[in-house]
Amino acid sequence: MNEPAFQHVLSVDPGISVDEVQALIQAVWEDFRDDPEYRQESVGDDAVLAGLEQEAAAPLQAKPNAEGTGLVTTILIAAAGGISAQYGVRALDTLWNRVILPRLQKKFGDRIKG
Repeated sequence: MNEPAFQHVLSVDPGISVDEVQALIQAVWEDFRDDPEYRQESVGDDAVLAGLEQEAAAPLQAKPNAEGTGLVTTILIAAAGGISAQYGVRALDTLWNRVILPRLQKKFGDRIKG
């Protein structure tokens, strides 16, 4: 039985673009991948993420989602091709919740909801 792919819908205020979110995801990923101290502070010795830091590009991607209603729009965060199958949804959930989402919230504050 195949494990489902990682997906997360992010609610954002208008004016926050998919490109901005993806650029920050990539920057956070590069910090995580290249800085063992940052990786340790973020996730400790969580074995579920073992080997993930070897990926060159961010394993999560921001994509346009169906338009939201009113003053809120949504951005779909999904696993890059093959990443869910290789590392598992649990690893991507950990990366999202403990590393990437906190940095998005720090930058955008209450203009973004995960």
